[in-house]
Amino acid sequence: MPMPAASPEYNISGRKITFSNKDVKISLLPLKPSEVKKMLAGKDANNPLAEILAAPQYLVFRLDMENSSKAKIMYNPALTTLFDNTMGVHKPLDYTDMYSLVESSPTPESRLNKMKGMFYDLTTTLEPGQRSSRLLLFSGMDEEASEITITMKEIYIGTSAIAVSFGFRTQKENE
Repeated sequence: MPMPAASPEYNISGRKITFSNKDVKISLLPLKPSEVKKMLAGKDANNPLAEILAAPQYLVFRLDMENSSKAKIMYNPALTTLFDNTMGVHKPLDYTDMYSLVESSPTPESRLNKMKGMFYDLTTTLEPGQRSSRLLLFSGMDEEASEITITMKEIYIGTSAIAVSFGFRTQKENE
């Protein structure tokens, strides 16, 4: 569940938090394990990641970005960090991390190729008017963690940068 934000640039709708200003709209929606399974199995029915990423030690978010500026927007997931209230610090999973999760399955490369474009891995550039919607994946979550904050540093709008943070309380699937 979203935690209240201190700035009027943030809006909460259901489980989703949206940051918006005149240049950019950034929404972060935590996905339930059942939603993760459905989404990943929809691309590849035998996808081992559908089960793996639905496990409690993973958190999956749908990150939507919309460029309403006249300049390019650049988002680098390597500059995103998830902090939890048990002092845990987590970076988003990248392609190499994903490969290590499926390397023991048959044809791991083709499995990941079917997911290409589904998750944020490398820097994403959005032209004016362009949108992006992908998954942001985190692992190594402590089961005791009840609050998390995701901080995205240096989202470039042209040559200037902004930083945004999203706070959530964690919940079990049936809550």
